[in-house]
Amino acid sequence: PDHSDLFLGVGGVYEYDTRDSWTTPTHGWWNSVDAVWHAGDGDYGTVNFDLRRYQPLTSRQTFVATALVTLQSGVPGEDVPAYLDYALGGANSVRGWDFASRRGKNQLLVSLEHRYTVIPTRPFQLKGLNLYGGLAFAVFADAGSAWNEGDEWSGNAIGGAGVGLRLFVPFVDVIRLDFAVGNGVHT
Repeated sequence: PDHSDLFLGVGGVYEYDTRDSWTTPTHGWWNSVDAVWHAGDGDYGTVNFDLRRYQPLTSRQTFVATALVTLQSGVPGEDVPAYLDYALGGANSVRGWDFASRRGKNQLLVSLEHRYTVIPTRPFQLKGLNLYGGLAFAVFADAGSAWNEGDEWSGNAIGGAGVGLRLFVPFVDVIRLDFAVGNGVHT
């Protein structure tokens, strides 16, 4: 009500990383589990499970499978502020849907992507700067749900699929140009 919130948090994180590259991984795992307890103007806990697998198919093809689950305790709007809801849809969650097509204090995101390397990422020098560049084509499918109560998650499920380009550039890492269409699952 006073447009001011104060939260203190304590938590921990565990990460497991066997990727062959930070910028353009083609092989390995990157997994993370973290838990945080927030106290202050609301009291709630958050647990994230983030799993990513990069599987080479050929020298130019990689299959990427990712899953993210975030679970929070507390009552939305009381313990968990509404501005901390997860908003699914848009470029970084379920592509093919408008941003915030589904909202909730919990989320599940799954993505499958097949990448074909058109131009392998390689270092080069330009006016004394060490740079790199590369290009890949991708076909992908995403699915997810955001919910507050356990019985809402399946009714809030959405999915999308599409194609895109991955331009690997310095300072930004990757620029994604995606075209996707979405399909809602209604129960």
